[in-house]
Amino acid sequence: MLKIILPFIIVFTMIYLLYMNGLIPITVKSTVMFIGSTKCKKATFTSCNGYIKRIVRLEGDRAYTFILDSKLTAGSMSVELIDKNKQTVLQLDEMKKTETVVVQKDMRYTLIIRFHSASGQYELDW
Repeated sequence: MLKIILPFIIVFTMIYLLYMNGLIPITVKSTVMFIGSTKCKKATFTSCNGYIKRIVRLEGDRAYTFILDSKLTAGSMSVELIDKNKQTVLQLDEMKKTETVVVQKDMRYTLIIRFHSASGQYELDW
């Protein structure tokens, strides 16, 4: 029994460690077509619903300007930056495309990109 369960525990632990270190995103989406970068900074998509969640490494005590360049033909999308206390630090969408945020030292931030029946492309820079 242990020989069966042990590989699953090892794989799950490796995935968790890679996610917590910001090396892989978690994606929960349904889409016809999605071509994106590994750092979640840009993508082209068709009929996308769901979200992408990724831990981002930001240097503390520094101001970052987040710029969202989205060209949507249908639907909507939004970008959120959430700290480890689950407080929304930043929120961008089609109406609010840029915002500056000062990050704290020793704080972990999660970037969430949400899609609602969206088609088009986006580019996110900071």
